[in-house]
Amino acid sequence: MNELKFGPVVFCFFMVAEELPVGCGSGGTGLIEWWNIRAVPDTRKGIQQVLRVLNKETPQSLMLAAYGLSLTDHYWMQPIFKELYWKDINFLKMISQRSWVIC
Repeated sequence: MNELKFGPVVFCFFMVAEELPVGCGSGGTGLIEWWNIRAVPDTRKGIQQVLRVLNKETPQSLMLAAYGLSLTDHYWMQPIFKELYWKDINFLKMISQRSWVIC
């Protein structure tokens, strides 16, 4: 089991080296940087209002609450003790099933 710290949050995880994002080493090097780049930038218009409404402190904590999902790829964080499947949390599927406005 591996451990990574993202601010006050500590992840304990199992890693499959072949499934890591591009640019990450087989031991998980580069994963913290990838996670931070993946989050919505602090400078994005409206992000502070979204964080306030959703009671999140940072874009990284917002992304963690959404299992690290993105509209641009298939990576996500699977909690070890929670049974979740990609088909159930896939953003693109949810968007196609609802009338959402994305700004």
